[in-house]
Parts: sequence; structure tokens; C-alpha cells
Amino acid sequence: MRIFKLILGASIITFLFIGNCFGQSIDTANIVTNVKIFFMCENNYSYDKESAIKFLSENNFEVLETKGFENMMFIKLMLRGNFQDLREKEIPDSSYVKNRVPFSCDYIIAFDLKDKEFFRVKGFEGNDFVGLVGKKYKPKTKESFIRDHSVEELDIECLFEALIIGNKKENYPCLRSCKERDKRFSKIEVN
Repeated sequence: MRIFKLILGASIITFLFIGNCFGQSIDTANIVTNVKIFFMCENNYSYDKESAIKFLSENNFEVLETKGFENMMFIKLMLRGNFQDLREKEIPDSSYVKNRVPFSCDYIIAFDLKDKEFFRVKGFEGNDFVGLVGKKYKPKTKESFIRDHSVEELDIECLFEALIIGNKKENYPCLRSCKERDKRFSKIEVN
């Protein structure tokens, strides 16, 4: 597993290095591939060769609409458990957006197009929102930052209050990781 993660990490560096060396802009497909590789390295999921290739080739992502985040791309990775057939009714998309479906999660990763840097902003055990905002934007007030910045499906106000202002993090659902949430679901009940 460690070798696989090293190979993935080397792949990220190679993709980014090649794009910089030849002065080419990195297209969306390459960015999404790099985001997926970053995701695989960040999570402790076990990927064999076939499942890694499948994950990388699946259309399980969405480029999110943003306001105020110049030179940034926000990619949502949609991981869905294969439990739909166990349920009588379809799961609404709004439940996925709020990460309320057990063993299915939306992760959001921001990618800095200029500095080629990744930021974990939703679904992960750690959150890099402070690093992203502190490095790039230096907000004067919460109100002005929230007015001038938005990301589709990302609760900027919650992240700002929890991480920048420093309120108690356990009170903020926007910081709950998918793994932490799934610990509550030790058994799947079939209705």
C-alpha cells in the first residue's frame, strides 16, 4: 500500500512538473486526475490496481461554481456507496450535498491554478480552509469575505466561523469528516 501511495504521489508531481516545464496550461481533465490522485493519497482507503484505475476513470466529479476565488478551481468528488438497490425510494441529491447518506460522501478539494497546490475543504479529517484563506485572501471582516466569496455546495460562513474566528470546531457540521460521520453507522438497516 505504501508503494502504491508513493507511485500516486510521484504521478502528481510528474503531471504538475510537465505542465510547468513546457509552459502549457493544465486542462480540466488533468486537474481532475490530479485531484483524484491527491484524494487517493490523503485517504486511508485501500486501492488495488483495478479499483484505482476504475476510480480515476469514473465520471464521479463536478467542477463547482465559485465567486471571488481567483486562480482557484473547486472540484467535488462524489463517492457513493452501492446501497441504492437496498432502499425503496431514491436518495435525493440534497442529502448527498449535506453528507447525510451513510458510506457515501462528497469531498471538495480546491486546486490553486497558479501555485499548483491542493486544499482539502470538505469531507476530510483535516481541513485546509485556514491555509487557503490566510495565504490568498486576508479577509478584513467575516461579512465582507462571505459577501465577496462563495463556492457552490460549500458553507463558507460555517467554515469561516469555525476555522478563522476559532469557535469550537465540534459545533460545526461543515467540519465533520465523512469517516467521523460513518462511525455512527455500524449497521445498515434495510427498510
